[in-house]
Amino acid sequence: GGSSSIAQLDPSGCSEIVAVITNQAQTAANPSTSVARSYQLALSAASTNATLSVVKVGSGSGTVTSTPAGIQCGSDCEENYAGGTPVELAAAASAGSTFAGWSGACTGTGPCSVTMDSAKSVAATFSGSHTLSVERWGSGTGTVTSDVAGISCGDDCSETYPFGTVVRLAASASSGSSFGGWSGNGCIVAGGTCTVNVNWAKSVKARFTDATAPIPPVLDGSNLAKPFQTSKTFDLSWGVPEIGQYDVRYRSAPHGGAFGGFVLWQSGTSGTSAIFSGSPGRAYCFSARATDADLNTSEYGTERCTAIPASSAALKHRGPWSKKKAGGYFLGAFSVTSTKGANLELANVRAKRLALVVTRCPRCGTIKVFFKNKLLRRIRLGAGSIRKKQIVDLAVFNTVRSGRLRVVVMSSGRPVKIEGVGVSRL
Repeated sequence: GGSSSIAQLDPSGCSEIVAVITNQAQTAANPSTSVARSYQLALSAASTNATLSVVKVGSGSGTVTSTPAGIQCGSDCEENYAGGTPVELAAAASAGSTFAGWSGACTGTGPCSVTMDSAKSVAATFSGSHTLSVERWGSGTGTVTSDVAGISCGDDCSETYPFGTVVRLAASASSGSSFGGWSGNGCIVAGGTCTVNVNWAKSVKARFTDATAPIPPVLDGSNLAKPFQTSKTFDLSWGVPEIGQYDVRYRSAPHGGAFGGFVLWQSGTSGTSAIFSGSPGRAYCFSARATDADLNTSEYGTERCTAIPASSAALKHRGPWSKKKAGGYFLGAFSVTSTKGANLELANVRAKRLALVVTRCPRCGTIKVFFKNKLLRRIRLGAGSIRKKQIVDLAVFNTVRSGRLRVVVMSSGRPVKIEGVGVSRL
């Protein structure tokens, strides 16, 4: 009347199961009163285990735990479960990180449920928060603000955002400054704004430049202080090297005409001096402007003017004059006579200032200079030594006057050397 069971039977590899029931104590045939008995053989497969593996990926951090217990990933990220066991995984992001979702045997961002009917693998993605930094640079000033609250630079120039946050930065220049552009990693520029995907730490630079134009440079040079030059070439200087670059222009007028238009002599030069080469018988006026490192350009500054005298060869000779060439004289030439009454003329003069270029010497004679038939000066050319290229001022008028200039020799037997005539409209 009892029951028996087989504690364990592994049927794997068996094609047929046969149960044999015996009474090991029986030594004779069954008695007539024996009761027939029946047996039922129940077979069940032995249970199998399956492994659940968890991996954490991404730039952030966090833990994954399981129900039932077994996985605490952190440190324990793999567990064997009996076949068919339902397991639920839960993800918890660390501070500064977010849980981005499951992959592998699970998807989505909710709890992960798996049935361990086979080995399973699950990946949990944690995304970190990253810092967006803004740096302002350049000679100007301004502010940078973000559309996602956090940056107002001015004062607050960095902010930590969740992974993948898209931030748009806008720049505003202060008065007297201008915005010069964006640079840095991950900056997509459109319409003057900078869009950044904060999927890792990023830094953006905003350049602000001083929009104030520099002071116009002042033309200088020892020769510009002279109303008349004694050479076709002379030096000019302007500005200071740190300013950036310069443009230098001039306009000129012949001795009998008006000033023409401006000619650009030096364009975009970083130099601050140069040698100018002009033409005899012309007045020149120079002006300069400066462009600084931020590409702000000044107005042209005040003009500085000078003139190159007309050569002796340009004069009309009346009487016994000799035209000579020799070193040390203005333009290497002069006209000489010792005859009283000999004269030199320059017609069609238009001037506010007149001068002669002469040679002085111990035995040199005397001349008179007339303009529009009016005596300007009587000049004794004698000196203790020979001195060439001597500028002798004749007159300075309040307005431009027109007429003929004449030089008349008043002495006899004494040399008179005329090297040129200076005419300036300024």
